Amino acid sequence: MYPDFVPDLDQSEVHMDVQVVDGRLENYEPMSMLSDYMGDKNLQKIKFDTLQNHIDITKGELTIPNMTIESTLGHMEISGTQDMEHNIEYYLKIPWKTVKKAAAYKIFGNKKNKDSIYEDEEIIEVDPNKKTRYLNVKIHGNIDDYDITVGKKAKPKTDK
Repeated sequence: MYPDFVPDLDQSEVHMDVQVVDGRLENYEPMSMLSDYMGDKNLQKIKFDTLQNHIDITKGELTIPNMTIESTLGHMEISGTQDMEHNIEYYLKIPWKTVKKAAAYKIFGNKKNKDSIYEDEEIIEVDPNKKTRYLNVKIHGNIDDYDITVGKKAKPKTDK
């Protein structure tokens, strides 16, 4: 802690159990990074049912363990890290079903009425009885200069 009682996040550890119920993101600019993968989904107003996770901040780095999200964008999983300078390394698992719809939208355009895109959408949950295939996406860089690539998080090496 600094002498004026401001926490020094670069030298601190913070551990949080977080739960957000019936939440939404409105006009959250970083979501525009996913526009190529979401088709005609409204990225300006995203509703979700429950977000729950254990989040750690250690020496200025925020760590998000794997988290399942059911939202108006659909089902997805996210994990990753972000530091205090907004450098990010996020890993997303997006169902192929969502990606295929986005590709069709990109190629063939929108068949919906333009006003209907921004109506309130329902939260889409994954069917636990069906096998779901995912596209693994990595977002790396910072909020202003980032790369989106296809790829999984590297598994930690174990010493034998």
